Amino acid sequence: MAENDNFVIVEFSDGLSIVPSTWLHEDRNIRWWPGHLKSQLLINGAIINRTRPEERTWISTLRKVGGNEIHVVIPRILKKLWTDSFAELFSYDGKKNKESFKRLETEKLIKKVAHLMCGPTSTDAQIKECASKWLAQAKVRRTRREARFARVNANIAEEDSDN
Repeated sequence: MAENDNFVIVEFSDGLSIVPSTWLHEDRNIRWWPGHLKSQLLINGAIINRTRPEERTWISTLRKVGGNEIHVVIPRILKKLWTDSFAELFSYDGKKNKESFKRLETEKLIKKVAHLMCGPTSTDAQIKECASKWLAQAKVRRTRREARFARVNANIAEEDSDN
């Protein structure tokens, strides 16, 4: 990401875009995109005007992950918001020389969404437990994914050399 004044260059899976810095959450990993706007002209207007996403937009977007049980909802939300590489920098309480997840606005937002999706039976303790486990396993997920990609690339290279 390169910053210049109030705009940030962000790399999406399909290319780069210049967006207002207000579209990034404090952890600088979460990106808001005005997907509710139906034309490129309206999207460009939102960029130029630096339209800031509202909390209800975040909540609405995150509720789309689906599920009604905490142990399903929390990992889905976190997977949508953060990469494993970024998650490796955090622990729930900020232990082991990592940043504290519980101090982020992201944690408060996830709690709101989880309570909406899972109902009154969901507790903050359950949310903490699920988020803690997800954060703790970030390195394992990343390492396994990298190993899987390496195996696939090795197989492709082997097939190419056979031809």
